[in-house]
Amino acid sequence: MGDKGVAAEKNENYIFSNQSFESWAMNSSEENFDLLVSKLTATTRKRIIRMREICSNFYRFASGNLKTASSKEKTMFAYNWCLSNIKYDINATNSDGTLKNDRKDSQDPIITFDNRMGVCEGRARLLKLLLNNYYMKVPCFLVKGMSGRLQHTWNEIILEDGSVIDLDISKQNNRIFN
Repeated sequence: MGDKGVAAEKNENYIFSNQSFESWAMNSSEENFDLLVSKLTATTRKRIIRMREICSNFYRFASGNLKTASSKEKTMFAYNWCLSNIKYDINATNSDGTLKNDRKDSQDPIITFDNRMGVCEGRARLLKLLLNNYYMKVPCFLVKGMSGRLQHTWNEIILEDGSVIDLDISKQNNRIFN
């Protein structure tokens, strides 16, 4: 395995073992976030700071449109932004739709954001990152299941009134239900 393969494997282990921690860190207040980050290892600190930077920059970009917006309006803004700006990474999948072994990076929300492309999980994790954070405060969850015979990931968002929005960036559809 080359250097890139070793780095990808280490990154994959980090990504999938720390999703809950990352979500918690993104929802911490500024004061708690600064305290938290000061106690992390350099690699983890760099990743968490980059995630927070993506969230705060997106919020600043969107805040003119969302200053008094409902969680549904924030959700639809972020969803439409992802549809317009984050493409599906077709080169990360095999002809049968399965993920290529060396392309776990296409599931990472930071890499998906930076490259402006990712597979369904990378795109869903990015939408979760953009919504479920200290700035936007919209509860967003990853849902993993099957689409036909392939594994698939999409989002569910809980609105202020308790209704749920089921969003799938990769399939470009959404369902709103109570």
